[in-house]
Amino acid sequence: MRSSYVDRMRPAEVIVAGQTVSFEYDETWLADAERFSIEPALALTRGVFPPPPDQSVFGSIGDSAPDAWGHRLMQRAERRQAEWERRSVRTLGEPDYLLGVADETRLGALRFRWSGEDEFQAPVPVGVPALIELGRLLQITERILRDEETDEDLQLIFAPASSLGGARPKVSVIDRHGYLSIAKFPKETDEYRTIVSRRKSHCDWLNAPAYPPRITICSR
Repeated sequence: MRSSYVDRMRPAEVIVAGQTVSFEYDETWLADAERFSIEPALALTRGVFPPPPDQSVFGSIGDSAPDAWGHRLMQRAERRQAEWERRSVRTLGEPDYLLGVADETRLGALRFRWSGEDEFQAPVPVGVPALIELGRLLQITERILRDEETDEDLQLIFAPASSLGGARPKVSVIDRHGYLSIAKFPKETDEYRTIVSRRKSHCDWLNAPAYPPRITICSR
């Protein structure tokens, strides 16, 4: 069993036991004048909160974990790591997805670190790419969708892409104003009209070089 702290004056302890993530408020948080509950099911009281019987993690905590696209990247990364270490591939559970997200691009208001450690989870060697890298990132996502990615592909895309939800390929990028943004990529099976219908007023369109489909850039 290991513990992970939710960031902001260490308000709580997230307890990882097997595939279950329990929750406990820290005493300093309960005594703080600005304290608040993480969600209605987690009242500001002492004691450990186990997740509901049909869930492995509380919703407010699980919101910081990725969905289908991030799961795919983490599963591919685990498969590659197992090959390097000559061992069986582990079946990843909710704690793995939750704590495997790159801290720099994690969505939501929570951050996590192991008890007794200063570094937030998960540190990565490669940072967030700029808009100029979109063409390259699009090619990488296409290779991943075809199950043809390389070790370098996974290393380059893991940090900007592992935190994001939904099934559509997407990555975090730094836009021309220096802000963290999300680039939503098309799939090879998409029709142009399908992509157009997803446009929103707070998003911009970019044409990736040599690629007819368009990329949507949305501010985070």
